[in-house]
Amino acid sequence: MRYVMALAMVVGACDAAEPDPMEAEFESTLRFGGFPNPANYPGNGDLAVYEGASTASEDCLIYTTVGTQVYAGRAPAAPLVMNVSGSSILDQDGTLQCTLSTGVLTSRLREGGPGGPVLFTNIGPWIFTGNIDTNQSILAVVQQMADQLEYTFHGASIYEHTQFDGAILATATTSISNAEAKRKLVLAAAISAECGGLGLFADEGEEVH
Repeated sequence: MRYVMALAMVVGACDAAEPDPMEAEFESTLRFGGFPNPANYPGNGDLAVYEGASTASEDCLIYTTVGTQVYAGRAPAAPLVMNVSGSSILDQDGTLQCTLSTGVLTSRLREGGPGGPVLFTNIGPWIFTGNIDTNQSILAVVQQMADQLEYTFHGASIYEHTQFDGAILATATTSISNAEAKRKLVLAAAISAECGGLGLFADEGEEVH
């Protein structure tokens, strides 16, 4: 009888679901932080972004950032599509498209003005769709992060979902994983066709005049 019970306990333990490594990483980040953001980080400066996993082909260039401006192609000849002015993202005509709000742990990108709906939330190297409500239990926040994860910034690449299970959507000419939250949210908006961005096929998408 004891043997049967002990065996049942072993089988039950082996059948238990393995912990999700991403959820463990989310929880560790929420509890302890640990993502650096040095002011002189190269990912905060001028860079080019190419579609896919390589920066070798000029045909794959989709965006360049120069100062506070984002161009759909090689700057300065390419069309200007986004201009970051303080917490505001303006289009080429100077019209407000989105608003950034940055914090110690979470930063958000809102459609329109400060009261607009949240398009993306940034925590560490991750971009989440919509708002992440951190005013709840840590386990509830972790579950919400797992459900709403959209992009992961890892090295110079932007992955769909995570670097473990997602495709490389775009690659920059320098590492962007520790870039400031504002830079991550602006790039996320650009490749998602939000806030004036044209998505991942800027050269084949909407014509900009």
